[in-house]
Amino acid sequence: MAALRQDGHAFNEVRFHAWFAGLATLSDAPPRTGHPPRVLCEAILTEVAHSSWDALAGTAIAMATAFLAPQDLNSQGAHAHVLDVINDARLVVADDERERREPLFISLAKLHGHIRRSVRFAPQQRGFRRDIPYAKQSPIDQNAPPLWAIELHYGECLRALGWLRPALPLLGLLRVDALSEDEPELARIKRADALRETVHSMHQKFVEAVRLSAFERGRLSDRRRSSRAPAVFELLAGFGPMRSAQIEVLLKATRLGVRGMVAMLESENLVERRTIAGSHLYSVSTTGHKAVPKAGETIGVAFSTDALNDFDASIAHLDTLLGWSEDE
Repeated sequence: MAALRQDGHAFNEVRFHAWFAGLATLSDAPPRTGHPPRVLCEAILTEVAHSSWDALAGTAIAMATAFLAPQDLNSQGAHAHVLDVINDARLVVADDERERREPLFISLAKLHGHIRRSVRFAPQQRGFRRDIPYAKQSPIDQNAPPLWAIELHYGECLRALGWLRPALPLLGLLRVDALSEDEPELARIKRADALRETVHSMHQKFVEAVRLSAFERGRLSDRRRSSRAPAVFELLAGFGPMRSAQIEVLLKATRLGVRGMVAMLESENLVERRTIAGSHLYSVSTTGHKAVPKAGETIGVAFSTDALNDFDASIAHLDTLLGWSEDE
């Protein structure tokens, strides 16, 4: 979604999932700039499928099979252009790879320098769209560079430098206003702020994943032996709303089987449905999984102790680096 919005497409989260499921166009009005949305999303899924992190690559491959968005109009030549953008981003990131354990903020500052010198990614004069309803509160910069392509690859660079274990896409790390050379000190602060917000967002998603996983284990553990309903809950909690056809493909289940799994989850108030274009989009209930454990009650965590310790250590290390940056 971040890449599509950077590219000039205006939509909300509900519209995105309806589009991904093939039930609607992404927006009521075509973007004045940017790539056709299906072409862009296909290219991103293909690129992520080559991630060095097997879990991420496998997820991208699986989601590509459930990608049912309608075909783009006037997309001739768009595939090649999107691939050019991604390849250029890979070259920009490759220029930033240095010796292992190079200080993180030095690497990030160098990356911004490479971007400023890039014909494709250097910021241009800003222009805004105010004709799209979704964009009224947050105008879309028509000339914003496709920084999403660099954010897609920079995690691989940080993994090579030893700063990340899994090569995660770092969405939101790059800001146009942090690329200005007019006020270098302000730009440095904005780079640190963007990194902090990116890490915080990742941490919040991790915490929510742990909470949902623990909740699912507590409520549905007795169902695992006799039903695949827990797998449906995991899909909806991890990705978002889906239609039956997508769940069938991902779980290799029959339509009748998925119907039974969803019915069980609905009876437990864990899943709700929304009807769009005559089809149902199923999503995790906004109330069914919000139960707070009673005082003194503990909830088990699906992640191993080692995995949690590794994540906490990584966050603490980044906090230390951010502290060093602020003191400089």
